[in-house]
Amino acid sequence: MVSVGFLGMLHYQQWMRQAQIRVWQQQRAWQFSEQAITLYRMGVPVAEIQTRLSLPKSWQLEVNIEQHVKCEMINAKISAPLNIQAKLERTICEQLAE
Repeated sequence: MVSVGFLGMLHYQQWMRQAQIRVWQQQRAWQFSEQAITLYRMGVPVAEIQTRLSLPKSWQLEVNIEQHVKCEMINAKISAPLNIQAKLERTICEQLAE
């Protein structure tokens, strides 16, 4: 009976650890997405952003820029293991002179 309880606690502990890792990776994915957009707005070419972020090897970054009349839509998507994804989108428009 004690071994069954111990085994159950061990499985629970492993599950909690995996959940914590998943939450941590999701937070990092959101941070990397935000940093990618910030780097682009600072003038870093799209091709260089992934190198500047130093993403873990199994992580992927996708940055897309769409031009509209006086606006620019910036999309940054991070894909990580455990089916984790984070996608941020920013629209930057020219200010109208008064």
